[in-house]
Amino acid sequence: MKIAKEKVWKTADGKLVKDGDPDASILVAAKGQEVPDKDIEGFENADEFFGGATSGGGSASTEVSNDELEEHTIEGLRDIADREGADLSGLHIKADIIKAIKKNRKK
Repeated sequence: MKIAKEKVWKTADGKLVKDGDPDASILVAAKGQEVPDKDIEGFENADEFFGGATSGGGSASTEVSNDELEEHTIEGLRDIADREGADLSGLHIKADIIKAIKKNRKK
Protein backbone atom coordinates (compact mmCIF):
# COMPACT_ATOMS: atom_id res chain seq x y z
CA MET A 1 0.00 0.00 0.00
CA LYS A 2 1.10 3.54 -0.75
CA ILE A 3 -0.29 6.83 0.52
CA ALA A 4 -1.23 9.72 -1.76
CA LYS A 5 0.85 12.82 -0.99
CA GLU A 6 -1.77 15.00 -2.64
CA LYS A 7 -4.95 14.70 -4.70
CA VAL A 8 -4.02 12.64 -7.78
CA TRP A 9 -5.85 12.39 -11.10
CA LYS A 10 -5.47 10.21 -14.19
CA THR A 11 -5.67 11.65 -17.69
CA ALA A 12 -7.56 10.11 -20.60
CA ASP A 13 -4.25 8.88 -21.99
CA GLY A 14 -3.30 7.16 -18.70
CA LYS A 15 -0.90 9.57 -17.01
CA LEU A 16 -0.99 10.75 -13.38
CA VAL A 17 -1.38 14.50 -12.85
CA LYS A 18 -1.86 16.96 -10.00
CA ASP A 19 -5.17 18.44 -8.93
CA GLY A 20 -6.06 21.35 -11.20
CA ASP A 21 -4.37 19.94 -14.30
CA PRO A 22 -6.61 20.66 -17.32
CA ASP A 23 -6.14 17.08 -18.59
CA ALA A 24 -7.31 15.46 -15.33
CA SER A 25 -10.32 13.20 -15.90
CA ILE A 26 -10.50 10.45 -13.24
CA LEU A 27 -9.73 10.86 -9.54
CA VAL A 28 -7.21 8.22 -8.48
CA ALA A 29 -6.76 9.20 -4.82
CA ALA A 30 -7.37 11.99 -2.35
CA LYS A 31 -4.55 13.31 -0.15
CA GLY A 32 -3.75 10.78 2.56
CA GLN A 33 -5.68 7.93 0.93
CA GLU A 34 -4.10 4.49 0.92
CA VAL A 35 -3.87 2.90 -2.51
CA PRO A 36 -2.90 -0.71 -3.24
CA ASP A 37 0.41 -1.02 -5.09
CA LYS A 38 -1.32 -2.91 -7.92
CA ASP A 39 -3.52 0.14 -8.62
CA ILE A 40 -0.56 2.39 -9.36
CA GLU A 41 1.84 -0.05 -11.01
CA GLY A 42 2.73 0.99 -14.52
CA PHE A 43 2.56 4.74 -13.89
CA GLU A 44 6.07 6.06 -14.53
CA ASN A 45 5.55 9.04 -12.23
CA ALA A 46 3.76 7.23 -9.36
CA ASP A 47 6.60 8.00 -6.91
CA GLU A 48 5.93 11.71 -7.45
CA PHE A 49 2.43 11.30 -5.98
CA PHE A 50 2.64 8.29 -3.65
CA GLY A 51 4.88 7.37 -0.75
CA GLY A 52 4.82 6.18 2.83
CA ALA A 53 4.29 2.50 2.15
CA THR A 54 2.36 0.61 4.81
CA SER A 55 3.30 -2.93 5.66
CA GLY A 56 0.89 -5.77 5.03
CA GLY A 57 -1.90 -3.48 3.93
CA GLY A 58 -2.17 -2.05 7.43
CA SER A 59 -3.04 1.48 8.34
CA ALA A 60 -0.49 4.22 8.14
CA SER A 61 -0.72 7.23 10.38
CA THR A 62 -2.87 9.32 8.07
CA GLU A 63 -5.34 11.22 10.20
CA VAL A 64 -8.12 12.60 8.03
CA SER A 65 -10.05 15.58 9.39
CA ASN A 66 -13.81 15.91 8.98
CA ASP A 67 -13.20 18.74 6.49
CA GLU A 68 -11.04 16.46 4.31
CA LEU A 69 -13.56 13.61 4.08
CA GLU A 70 -15.31 15.13 1.05
CA GLU A 71 -12.07 14.90 -0.93
CA HIS A 72 -12.05 11.09 -0.67
CA THR A 73 -13.66 8.59 -3.01
CA ILE A 74 -16.33 6.25 -1.67
CA GLU A 75 -13.72 3.47 -1.58
CA GLY A 76 -11.36 5.73 0.36
CA LEU A 77 -14.14 6.65 2.78
CA ARG A 78 -14.92 2.96 3.30
CA ASP A 79 -11.24 2.40 4.17
CA ILE A 80 -11.36 5.25 6.68
CA ALA A 81 -14.60 3.93 8.19
CA ASP A 82 -13.09 0.45 8.48
CA ARG A 83 -9.98 1.75 10.27
CA GLU A 84 -12.10 3.84 12.64
CA GLY A 85 -14.76 1.21 13.27
CA ALA A 86 -17.69 3.13 11.76
CA ASP A 87 -20.68 1.03 10.72
CA LEU A 88 -21.58 1.58 7.05
CA SER A 89 -24.15 -1.21 6.79
CA GLY A 90 -26.53 -0.45 3.93
CA LEU A 91 -24.86 2.85 3.05
CA HIS A 92 -23.92 3.52 -0.58
CA ILE A 93 -24.19 7.30 -0.96
CA LYS A 94 -21.07 9.35 -0.29
CA ALA A 95 -22.84 11.94 1.89
CA ASP A 96 -24.37 9.18 4.06
CA ILE A 97 -20.98 7.51 4.48
CA ILE A 98 -19.42 10.81 5.56
CA LYS A 99 -22.24 11.36 8.08
CA ALA A 100 -21.66 7.87 9.51
CA ILE A 101 -17.92 8.50 9.90
CA LYS A 102 -18.54 11.84 11.61
CA LYS A 103 -21.16 10.30 13.90
CA ASN A 104 -18.75 7.53 14.85
CA ARG A 105 -16.07 10.10 15.70
CA LYS A 106 -18.41 11.82 18.18
CA LYS A 107 -18.70 8.63 20.29
